[in-house]
Parts: sequence; C-alpha cells; structure tokens
Amino acid sequence: MNKPRLGRILLPLLLLLLLPACALGATDFGFSFRCPDAGVQEAVVSRKSGSQYLVFLPGSWDPSRLEVAYEGEEILFLGEQEIPSGTMIDVSDRLGKAIPLKDKAGKKRGSVRFRQGSRLACVFVTVDGKELKAALKDKHRVISEGSILITEPDGSVAYEGALAQFKGRGNNTYSSQNGKKPFQFKLERKADISGMGKGKTWLLIASYVDLTLLRNQIALDLAREAGLRFAVKAVQADVWLNGAYNGLYLLTQKIQIQSSRVDIHNLEEETEELNDQPVSASTYFKETGKKTELRGYEIPVNPKDITGGYLIELEKPYRFRGHVRNGFKTSVDLYFAIKEPTYASRAQVTYIGDLFDKVFRAIRAKDGHDPQTGEYYADMIDLTSFATKLLVEDFTKNYDLLAGSQFFYKDRDDKDPKIYAGPCWDYDLSMGDMAAAGVRPEGAFALKVSLGKVNWYKMLYQHADFQQEVKRVYREQFRPALALLLGEREDANAVMTSLEEYEARIAASTRMNFSRWDAEKVTGYYEFSGDTPSAARDFLFKWIRERVKYLDNFYGAAEE
Repeated sequence: MNKPRLGRILLPLLLLLLLPACALGATDFGFSFRCPDAGVQEAVVSRKSGSQYLVFLPGSWDPSRLEVAYEGEEILFLGEQEIPSGTMIDVSDRLGKAIPLKDKAGKKRGSVRFRQGSRLACVFVTVDGKELKAALKDKHRVISEGSILITEPDGSVAYEGALAQFKGRGNNTYSSQNGKKPFQFKLERKADISGMGKGKTWLLIASYVDLTLLRNQIALDLAREAGLRFAVKAVQADVWLNGAYNGLYLLTQKIQIQSSRVDIHNLEEETEELNDQPVSASTYFKETGKKTELRGYEIPVNPKDITGGYLIELEKPYRFRGHVRNGFKTSVDLYFAIKEPTYASRAQVTYIGDLFDKVFRAIRAKDGHDPQTGEYYADMIDLTSFATKLLVEDFTKNYDLLAGSQFFYKDRDDKDPKIYAGPCWDYDLSMGDMAAAGVRPEGAFALKVSLGKVNWYKMLYQHADFQQEVKRVYREQFRPALALLLGEREDANAVMTSLEEYEARIAASTRMNFSRWDAEKVTGYYEFSGDTPSAARDFLFKWIRERVKYLDNFYGAAEE
C-alpha cells in the first residue's frame, strides 16, 4: 500500500478546525469519524439536517470501532456516553437510530443518526473545496489537483494516491435540476479496480433519475453476459467528496480505445508519432456537401493505413451542430462524432465518413447492396454485434435508441475490416422509466420507433439473414442471460445474477443514498414507474418479467 498523502489525512479535520466556535449550531458539518481498523486514514464528516447530524459509514467499516473528532473543548454526550474528541465509540447496535446529543449540562443539541452502506466499493475524493463548489456548477471546470482512495467491498485498497483530473460529465444528467452529479476522474497511474482491467480514466454514473439505481447496472451486465464484444464493466460504489457522503454511484470503465477497454488499433497515437507538432495544434476544418458534412483537422502527415481504429458515437443533430468539431453527417441524415481519434485528419474523417455513408445506404436498400458501389451490407458490418445491440435496446426500450449514447467502432482492415455495434451505454431512461419511450413492457419498440426517416435496426431487420442472426442470438446468448436475471437458472461464474440479488447487494447503500438525496425531489422522468424507491423496484421487476414474455413470443417464435 502506498503511504496516504498528508493532505488527504488532515483535510477533513482541518475543515472542522476552521469552523467558527458555534459550529455545532451553525454549520452543516459537526463531526468527523474514522475507523482505525480499516487500514486507511480517510474520515467521513457528518451532514446536518435540521437538528439531526447524519453520519454515513462505508460498508466495510467496523461500527464498533469509530474514532470521533469535533471542534472545541466542550464535552458532548451521545445518549449517556461521554465522547470527548478523539474517543473511540461503538454504534453497532444503534445504526439507523437517532441518538440524543447533549452537552455536559444536559442541554439538548439535537441527535446523531448513523447509517452504514452495503459491502461495496468505496471512493473517497479529496480536492480543494472552492474548486469542487465551482465544478458542481460547471461540468467543464476541471480540477487538476487532489487525491483519491478507492477500496474494494472487503475494505482492501484498490488505489490510493494522486488525482490527475476530476470533473463533471454528461449532458442532461449534469443540469442544475439534478443535485447528484455524475463525474469523471483520471488517476495518476493505471489501476485495476474490482477486476475491471487497468485504466487511468473512470466514470461515476449518478443514476439520478432511476429510483432503483439498478437500470444501468442490469443493462451493462446484460450486454456482457450476452457476449457483446468490449462491453463496459461496472460496479456499484458509495462515494464521499471531501469526507461528505454524496451517494451511491455506478463506477464504470470509460469507453475508449485501450487494451482493457475497446481493444483496437490506436490510430491517434500512431498519427501523433508521425507529426512534429501535437495534432491538437492543427487547423480545424468543416466541409459541407450537398447532403453530407465532414469536420476535423488539417494534420500534415497520416499513417499509410488509416482504416482503423475508430470509435464513433451517434449524436443528436442539435448537439452535432453546436458542439461536435470532430465527426461527420451521412447522406441519410445521421450525425456522428468521432470520439477517437480525438483529432481526426481530413483523410481520416473522409475515410470513415464515406464508409458509414456506404454502409447505411446498403442497409437502407431492399436488396442490401449499396446502390452506388454494389457492396453488400453484411460484408461491411458484424451481424452478431448489431443483432446483440438490437436486443439490448429492444429489451430495455431505451429512450436513446436512435438519439445518442450509441457507439460503434472499427479496427484496421488487416485486423478486422468490419464495423461493430457497441459498447452499450446509458440506460437511466429505459425499462419503463421514460413515458416517451413506452412505459408498457409489451409491444414492438426497436423495430418501430424512428429518428426522422432513419431507424437502422428496422432497416436491418428487413433482410432475412439479419433476422435469422437476431433470432439465433436471442435463443443462444440473450435468453440464457435473461434466465439468470429472472432467477430461472444460476451460474456462479456468470456476470449476471437474479433481480433479487441485484437489489440485495445494494439495499443498505440504496437506503443511505436516499437519506442523502430526497427521492421526492427527483422530478420529471419516473412519473409512471414508481414515485418511491420501493414502488420503483416493484415496477421494474414486474416490467422486466413482462418484457421477457413479450420478447419470447416475438424473437423466440418457431425456428426454421
């Protein structure tokens, strides 16, 4: 284990020491607690709610061995127990209960309530307080200094050290109405967290509009279990910012070209090596055709082979027009951002833009051949990945099916010449959690909805060979994964588990999360899917079971 940085050890206590003398009556934070037996120096600070101090403990901590610290020389009592600052206390039999807080004269000072989370990964971020406050208002504000501790469910340390970067992420999910923000952080060195593979950049997904806190986890695990190549790995994690509990998050890999993420050729790295100046310093260009558009950079030298790798994301038209500087629009009115290379050359944008245009022209054609080149669509895309992605989108009734968070990738031709669908991403607004996406679990979805004139899944499904592949994948890969979710079978080596087990794993942290974030203040999205965490859970479980029945009848019908 690396030695913890002194600043991270002392910051929670220094914050307390800087409070005014009337701290216990005037500030949101009155106490800090640490667990010496946990093997780390991180402290959690209380959050004041009315006259009550809420203390949120990691699931791996021993609640019978908590060291308390607070400001001032006054002696306070928890119940009848005298607790001078520095005292070791035992609250194991009082978790969740309001413990009276009073001074030596017997005057009531409110109460303290301890809550403890599930046995999950824990993330402790320590950064400058003013910088954090600014970043919570502006997702583009990057914090470049700080430290982080990440522990596994058993309390062992996965990473301890400096942060290279901490910032907000997302679009609607970072809006001012959402109090619980999602984040991206970059470690100073690569780390393997919870067996997800080594990486520096990680994401904390808030799942703010999903009162079950399960939809993203289930969908991402389903993609992995069904065999989607390079599917995103994710684990649930409780998060503390400067000692203050900020809720239950989904800790995930970032979708990026890397050996432990999307493992394809790194074209940007190769391009960078060939040029004398950083590619980021290149001149920007935008080229508009009759029906197409290309956006990228005038980079002097290109590799001899520019056929891969590319990481592509579908974009909404308004976002493309206003924000995307690296991407293309196809002749069939689809807009794509090139996520990697981050700075794509004119030749690279032209190549991948033309290829996507050709593919979607072929998919649209009744005979599956591009009317301009004669090439067959199935020779240009990987049918299995598109079939699997279709099933994930259709099962979840994903609101963003044809709008955003839809990824594709292509390797260099000498490794693999085809375009792949995936990885899967962003399922807060799915499984009945968005009225516009279809609350009811029955009925067609992915083969019915449209984005303007374009629904590539509907167009793909008109081709007999793609239909056959979808039904094969459903029968051989997708339905067995759903059987795990429904509790119809068990497999200790599987990624997925039953709905009941998913819920049980995070139950204590879910309660802790909604002690921090009032479920009643989450507005606008879950109107029909339950207005309390328990009602939302019941809705989701029933919805999934009914959706599987529908899909069994549709995709699992009599086989040839």
